[in-house]
Amino acid sequence: MADPPLGELRAFCEEAVQSLLDLHGSLFDAQLTALSNACAALRRSGAPELSVEFLGRVLPLAEERLGPAHRTTLLVAHNHAAALVSAGEFEGAGARYAELIPRMTESLGKTHRLTLRARRQQALLGDMQALRELAALWRELGGPNSPEYAEALGDLADMLEHHGQPDAALDYRRLRDATRATPGGTGWIDLDPPR
Repeated sequence: MADPPLGELRAFCEEAVQSLLDLHGSLFDAQLTALSNACAALRRSGAPELSVEFLGRVLPLAEERLGPAHRTTLLVAHNHAAALVSAGEFEGAGARYAELIPRMTESLGKTHRLTLRARRQQALLGDMQALRELAALWRELGGPNSPEYAEALGDLADMLEHHGQPDAALDYRRLRDATRATPGGTGWIDLDPPR
C-alpha cells in the first residue's frame, strides 16, 4: 500500500499534534501511534525533517503522559531516531539510540523486534562490532537460514564494502546467499513475546 501524498501527511500530522494536547488515556495512545506511523511515512516520502519536527514536538508529551518506558513512547522515540538518520543528523540519531536502547531492553526485552531494530539502526551508524553481535544473535534466535540472519550478513557486507574491504564484503555476501533466505520474505521469526 502506497503512502498518501506528502501534503496530506503533513496536514494529518499537524492536526494530530494539536489533538494530542486534549486527549488522554487510550485515545492519546491511539492518536500518538497514528501520528508516529504517519511520521514514518513522511520520512519514507522524502520529508524526514518534518518527521523529526513532529516527533520531536510530541515525544516529551508522550514521556510525560505515558512514561518513558511505555511501548508507544518507545516507538515514537525510535521513529524520531530513524527520522534523524534520514535527515542526515547522525550525531543526534546516535545520541537518541544510545539513550533509547537501554530503555527498550529494560521495558521490551533484548530480543523484542523493536529493540533489535533500534540496535541495528544504531550499528548501521558505523559500529562494525555491534553489527557482528547482532548477526550472531539473529543466528542464535532464528537459525542459520532465517531472513533476519541473512539481513544482518548483508548489513555487514555493506559496511565492509563502505570501509574499503571488498574481499571481506564478498565473503559475507556469499555467506548471506548460502543461508537460502530472502530478507523481507516469509519466515520472519516472532520476537514479540507476551509480557
